[in-house]
Amino acid sequence: MTDAVLLPYIDASPTEVVAVELDTGEETVLFQRGVGTDEEMYDNFLAVPIMRGISRIGVLVLQRKKKQRFLDEDVLACKAVASQLANIIENAKFLMSAHTPQENRRATAILEDMKVINAKVASEGYAFSEATVVDKEKTFTFLLQRHFSEQYSLEDLDKAVAVTSEALQELQSQVEEKLSDAASLIFASHLLILKDAKFVGAMRELIEEGMNPPDAVLKIAKEYIDIFAVSSDSYLHEKVQDVEDLVVRLIGNLVLEYEDLGDYRRKVVIASDLFPSDLLQMSSEEVRGIVLVGGGVTSHLSILARSLQIPMVIANHKELLNIPEKTKVLIDAEVGNVYVEPSEEVLQGFEQRNEARAKAADHTAEVKPETFTADGTQVHLMANINLLSDLKLAEQFNCEGVGLYRTEFPF
Repeated sequence: MTDAVLLPYIDASPTEVVAVELDTGEETVLFQRGVGTDEEMYDNFLAVPIMRGISRIGVLVLQRKKKQRFLDEDVLACKAVASQLANIIENAKFLMSAHTPQENRRATAILEDMKVINAKVASEGYAFSEATVVDKEKTFTFLLQRHFSEQYSLEDLDKAVAVTSEALQELQSQVEEKLSDAASLIFASHLLILKDAKFVGAMRELIEEGMNPPDAVLKIAKEYIDIFAVSSDSYLHEKVQDVEDLVVRLIGNLVLEYEDLGDYRRKVVIASDLFPSDLLQMSSEEVRGIVLVGGGVTSHLSILARSLQIPMVIANHKELLNIPEKTKVLIDAEVGNVYVEPSEEVLQGFEQRNEARAKAADHTAEVKPETFTADGTQVHLMANINLLSDLKLAEQFNCEGVGLYRTEFPF
């Protein structure tokens, strides 16, 4: 088997589970020599499939110089080598898989399962950037399960209430300066709850009876939350998040622990739970968009996101919370789609749409209700719809209908 070389590729891969032998490769159409590989001296060709069961996982390719035919024993020897290679390759794949962290394997599977996710639009807009997952540790549920070993006093509670009230008033002022009155009312409702004599009064009674203040705060808060959660009134039901946001802030000021959400500058944020104050921080860091896993389009978060002009959708897909950091995510918060690792074709489609809108904004004033040629003949202006959100652009130009609708992206 002298002068035999192992090739990295071959165009004539066998379609049957047999060895393929050519004595005169240059006379065979499918036989191709690699340019610049000095293969001109080789003419005799042998390809043996590497099989694992009935599956082909590779091919062993040998070439010899002219007038050096492969014999039957050469074929048998190569088949034996190919059989051993099959076991080696499979074992190597197993070992590589075993050494791959479980998180990476799970993340890969998640990305393969999620390409386009349907969501509800909470705040319209468009966003494309690297994603980061917010896994808030100091949630109300987390605090309920926590044991507070340090003993606090009634005076500590009063100080925490005062600090929390001052912080909420500051947030309310900031929102009133920049946003609508509706957005600032979110923090006003928090203040009303905090100033409710029965709410804080019930906590004080438990503390006077000997309960540790953090436990007293959580106990009374849970009673309120349980009442609001079972209410058929959507307004009262939304008070659940108000109480949770308020209590997490109050406990933080009581035990002097504060959660740093991190840096979300120019990122797409994916979260299962956010508070209005979180949204304000993200707005200051120019967050690109938000995918909220759960919630409602009429919630306080949605109202605040619209006021802040942050694109936000609500997707009931818990798998999104497990995607790897820096995964590219595109939010179409007009139709309500989330694209995970979008293809170049999808990105190009949105770029073209955004460019068209920018140009259209300069010419919408020139568009008349009906279109006529110079000699007075009416022309029916129809739109070419690529994305469902293109309908807005068509409406701006007074289009009378859809001339062509491409279904690649929506479906």
